[in-house]
Amino acid sequence: MTHRGGSYLYPGLNTDSLLNLSDTGLTEKEIHMLQLLASGKNQKEIAADLYISLSTFRRRLRDIFAKLHVHSVEEALTVAVKRGIIK
Repeated sequence: MTHRGGSYLYPGLNTDSLLNLSDTGLTEKEIHMLQLLASGKNQKEIAADLYISLSTFRRRLRDIFAKLHVHSVEEALTVAVKRGIIK
């Protein structure tokens, strides 16, 4: 649909999550990363799935932590679920 002026959303990113983007400052990519972490994949697997290096993944993860005001993946996932960013 992007060729018709629509926008691309990552598979599994629901429209409810979009409402939370402005609240947290998270990007679609960052929400997608959280969803992948919640699915049980490890950091190396997610980096490979996203075609990024592990160091880039970890940098983006630090950005997520800063935006959510947390210090760990577990905290980030807890906050994301509580705020309805991911399910």
